[in-house]
Amino acid sequence: FVSLDQQKHVISNKMNRSLLLLGVLIALFAINVSAIQFRLEANEEKCIREEFKPKSRVRGTVSVKPSSPILKLGFKVLGDQNSLVTQTLEVKDGGHEFSFVSLDHDVEYSFCFIDVVGGKYYPEGEGRVVELSVQTGEPRRDYEAVAKKEHLQPMDVDMLKIEDNMNLLSKEFEFMKDLEAHHRETSDSTASRVQWITILSTIILISLGVGQIFYLRRFFKSKKLL
Repeated sequence: FVSLDQQKHVISNKMNRSLLLLGVLIALFAINVSAIQFRLEANEEKCIREEFKPKSRVRGTVSVKPSSPILKLGFKVLGDQNSLVTQTLEVKDGGHEFSFVSLDHDVEYSFCFIDVVGGKYYPEGEGRVVELSVQTGEPRRDYEAVAKKEHLQPMDVDMLKIEDNMNLLSKEFEFMKDLEAHHRETSDSTASRVQWITILSTIILISLGVGQIFYLRRFFKSKKLL
């Protein structure tokens, strides 16, 4: 016979394996992290464009090295029709954190940087390195804090993790389904336009051919060749 503790241990191991598989799927589909480094010269403005899926939580950090008492790095995010989403006039030494929620339709966002000289001479050609890190997706819940607050057992915490992971995967699959439908609609619309363009081109070619025939017949008749 198998004791109750052994049964709980077996169930816990199975849940841990399921959580590991779901965690891998979440890492592949639900959360996207990207980072970039580039050199920015004094008084130079540079923008980086990026698209995010609708209604996504976008979080990121901006940092610059080395620190300078003369230069001030300004940072802003522009959205639909160059509307201002977020802005800071000076990125401090510890970096600057930002967050926003993307709109409910496709929009290309611009992350713009400018290193402004604060009224003093700064040698030309001596720029600074800017680092931008952006993460999209829902932040993970602090399960330890939840367990302490609600006095949950380890198995209850495992069930809560599975529920959260399933919800994230469900949202991701819904987004992929909507994206597929949008691409299919675009493809059908493009195919319909190509079909009408083909029909119109055929009609124009036939009309030109018929016109050429009538023109040649009139020409030959005027020359008394027919």
